[in-house]
Amino acid sequence: MKMSNKAQESMPIQLLLGVTILTFVVTIGLFSYRQACAAQYDHRVSAGLNRIKGVIEQAYQGGVGTTPPPVVLDTTVPPGCGIGFDSVRLIDGPEAQCEANIGKEDCVMAVAVAVDEDGNRYVSSRTFIDVPEGVTIDMAGLDDRCRNNNYPSILDEEPGDDVEPGDDYCGWGTGKFTVKATRDERDTILIEDLRED
Repeated sequence: MKMSNKAQESMPIQLLLGVTILTFVVTIGLFSYRQACAAQYDHRVSAGLNRIKGVIEQAYQGGVGTTPPPVVLDTTVPPGCGIGFDSVRLIDGPEAQCEANIGKEDCVMAVAVAVDEDGNRYVSSRTFIDVPEGVTIDMAGLDDRCRNNNYPSILDEEPGDDVEPGDDYCGWGTGKFTVKATRDERDTILIEDLRED
């Protein structure tokens, strides 16, 4: 069987067209996966912040020795997701934002800090914790600088805005952590964590 010259000439064009379409489909598929993965990851970290908020508020509202059940904070980045996660931090909330979000002048914020492609840090999500000024949050096993104002731009920016990196590191990095809060003394909440993996 002999192929016509016309058929032989069209085969490379069909092959090129097939490769182009396949490349396009794979590129769109990878982009869609990364978008979905990033959205799911942000939701998981935000849910973890809310769980931490819950145990800290519950410990504070109870009497000395109150220890709510531990919660899991999972900041593990799925493979191929391409997310630049930095850490979860507890910092003093700015007065105006505390007032707007919980109706009180003093609060603590749990913030998730991420890093973009250029190395700039930004707040990807935050939650406001109803704990008044004067209550010490003691981070067992973590640096005492975790709850401070060394990150002033975190306090003033909205989620997605850049954050100055500062010199110190604190908070929970990437991984899966079991977080426990205990009202240790009248004005002290002890936060403990055990790394699961």
